[in-house]
Amino acid sequence: MLFFDLRARVGRIDLEVAAEVRAGECLALVGPSGAGKTSVLRAIAGLLHPETGRVTCDNTVWLDTGAGVDRPPEGRRVGFVFQDYALFPHLSARDNVAYAGPGADALLERFGLSARASARPRQLSGGERQRVALARALARRPEVLLLDEPLSALDARTRASATRELVGLLHETPVPTLLVTHDFTEAATLADRIAVLHEGRILQVAAASELAAQPASGLVADLTGAVVLEGVARADRDGLTRIALTNGGTITSTDAGEGPVAVTLHPWDIAVEPADSEAAGSARNRLPATVVTVTAIGARVRLGLEAGQPVTAEVTAAAVAALDLRPGTRVDATFKAAATRLVPR
Repeated sequence: MLFFDLRARVGRIDLEVAAEVRAGECLALVGPSGAGKTSVLRAIAGLLHPETGRVTCDNTVWLDTGAGVDRPPEGRRVGFVFQDYALFPHLSARDNVAYAGPGADALLERFGLSARASARPRQLSGGERQRVALARALARRPEVLLLDEPLSALDARTRASATRELVGLLHETPVPTLLVTHDFTEAATLADRIAVLHEGRILQVAAASELAAQPASGLVADLTGAVVLEGVARADRDGLTRIALTNGGTITSTDAGEGPVAVTLHPWDIAVEPADSEAAGSARNRLPATVVTVTAIGARVRLGLEAGQPVTAEVTAAAVAALDLRPGTRVDATFKAAATRLVPR
């Protein structure tokens, strides 16, 4: 098991994080750029020295500032895949892997790279460079695997196949894995649990499904891809909570709330109807909106709406055609009170 508890000043943020990752588990650190994600990886690997902290792997202490213990990077059995892969440009794929440890040929074969063993990084595709970096990380026979945005340097087509390969690798890897990404969907695909990091602090740790269903704050909800509105809540006589939105409009929720709140919705829970059409009933919320963008994503279409606050809805292509939706179209965005979650602002 990997355990870390770190305190450090990094740039403009004060990093204060603590978590544990079990053997065979992948924990994803998810957050925006500048949240401190990569700094956590570097501190665990011994490349960044926190003011105070402790890092242990199983029964071995890698860092304990109170006891004066700080193992150098070469004394920590870490497999580190950097965001840009950091391959040696003058070495072949085989030599890059062999630099980290024995078994280069077997690892290259495992990743389907035997035929590319003599190629140098500039001769490899993005996906091939990523696989060489993974093979090099495993060549160390690591006790901990650290992955820094491992898919960010890939194009969309390569990323899809690389994601499948990485999922398989993580399922086979018996050591703790710490993954850094800014993409919630990527984290949900690869990780067992997700830690949401914001300005150096962990806001919530849970499985992806729990984060999406029960975000601890509007910041967490926003990161999961939910629509986040702001307003002031008060109890209503019908047992619902009524929320006066900051930029106009009133909606209801089945959640209890009082005072300033963030309102969260999933885009697929929002429907669109012709503007000023008859209300569908008291259980539905209705906000006048204007279509700003129309983007096809597979079989769904994502609508960017302006309703006093930005709102995103996901609908079918048939709905887009039936309502003749295009930028500038006036619509009503509707959603049920039961789909409207309230969290602290």
